[in-house]
Amino acid sequence: MNIIRTYRLYILKYRLAKIFKDAEQAVEQGIETGDTVYVELYTKAVLLTRIFNSHYPGGRIDDTIPAMEDLRKLTIPPEPLSIKPIINKVVIIGISAFLLVGFVPAAINVSYQGWMYAFHLLHLVR
Repeated sequence: MNIIRTYRLYILKYRLAKIFKDAEQAVEQGIETGDTVYVELYTKAVLLTRIFNSHYPGGRIDDTIPAMEDLRKLTIPPEPLSIKPIINKVVIIGISAFLLVGFVPAAINVSYQGWMYAFHLLHLVR
């Protein structure tokens, strides 16, 4: 019985190695995480380990394979980019531009009026 278990464990590890190699090749090809390729590979790996665990209870074999966790992480799609920071920057730039467009002419006008008043006090302008 132990020889059969060892043989089946060897076959399981061989099949899992092929699955992990396929996942590694998919990563090298630039396939993004969360793609169906990774989901299918993870499903195959889980099915193989469940079959092995059903024949030989007493310990979960997938807990002893660290690459299973890495393959599971590849099945999770990346978080979409948040547009909120971009909107915040656009709003801040818009408000700044609005204030600048209003402030610069007002500052020029106040400056002009101030100088004209000063010149009027000095009797340089009538």
